Amino acid sequence: MRTTLDLPDDLFTAVKKRAVELHQPLRALIELALRKELGESFLKLQEPTKKIRWVTVSGDLPNIDLSSRKAMMEWAQNQP
Repeated sequence: MRTTLDLPDDLFTAVKKRAVELHQPLRALIELALRKELGESFLKLQEPTKKIRWVTVSGDLPNIDLSSRKAMMEWAQNQP
């Protein structure tokens, strides 16, 4: 998710320098700081309760060129 934050200039400069020192993107450092501040108990409450149940069925793979958008669209339009 994208959002916009207004940070004081000195804080932004410090965070940006720290990200460079750690050789990681600014986004990753801010995410880590927020996760540490929120703590594990808060983050566990936010986990989704539903799990995805994958179903596998037998059948052949379609014989289409996956690098061609046109071929994939034609195949999808011809499906019942």
